Amino acid sequence: MENIILNVGGMHCSSCSALIEETVKELKGVKQAKVDLPNKKASFEFDSKIISVDSIKKAITDLGYTIA
Repeated sequence: MENIILNVGGMHCSSCSALIEETVKELKGVKQAKVDLPNKKASFEFDSKIISVDSIKKAITDLGYTIA
């Protein structure tokens, strides 16, 4: 398992952070997703043999948020 922390832009409320968490958690290979709304950061634990960082980033940007 690997961990990554991403800076996520465009989040304004707890609904935004919940949407990101739920969407990324549903991706195959993602074990854990936690979003820190006040600091605009999201951390993920994932199996890099199953899913790439780029796939996680794409799932977030497809929701309309940005990765800094």
